[in-house]
Amino acid sequence: MRQRMKLVGGVLAAMLILVGAVVAFIMSGFYNIAASQEHTPLLEWTLETLSEKSIARHAGELPAPLPTDSASLLHGFEHYRAMCEICHGGPGVDRGEIGEGLNPRPPRLVRAARGSSDAELFWVTKHGIKATGMPAFGATHDDASLLQIVAVVRMLPDMSAEEYAARAAAVAAAGLDTHATPLDSVAGEASGPAAGHTHAPGAPAHTH
Repeated sequence: MRQRMKLVGGVLAAMLILVGAVVAFIMSGFYNIAASQEHTPLLEWTLETLSEKSIARHAGELPAPLPTDSASLLHGFEHYRAMCEICHGGPGVDRGEIGEGLNPRPPRLVRAARGSSDAELFWVTKHGIKATGMPAFGATHDDASLLQIVAVVRMLPDMSAEEYAARAAAVAAAGLDTHATPLDSVAGEASGPAAGHTHAPGAPAHTH
């Protein structure tokens, strides 16, 4: 019994020392949190594994099948170009300056989408991922609009640069404007959450 108590006491003491060391490290400010500084391999593995396992656990099922009609896909493509392309790029399109400056670097969905289920893509689009720069678009878009975006993301790995450019031209030909930006609002060129933004003909109503 005494040996068991000593063993338990030793384990508890070791845990307290470890916790104290972690707290001391955090309070020291030694770790560089600059986005320009890469994570250590151990921390990078920890964050990536935590993210992958958490998404897989919480994704659940899609609220409805992904749309396949042309109007929904045009609408989803408009959203993708306005909201996602700057960080994730597209076929023949590099990430924008914001995406290049983030750490961790946003995945190129032309490749990464193959490794995720539709439900996982939907969950991430709706709920975002903490401390990564990935927004929770469910706060501004309904499920129908998010499903349209996911439907486009699912197509990206099999889409050529020429097809992507053709779809961008189709959005422009349909008279669709991308989402208003904060700079538009500051300049007085847009007002309200959907200013400067129209939708594909036949697209379902949704919130912003």
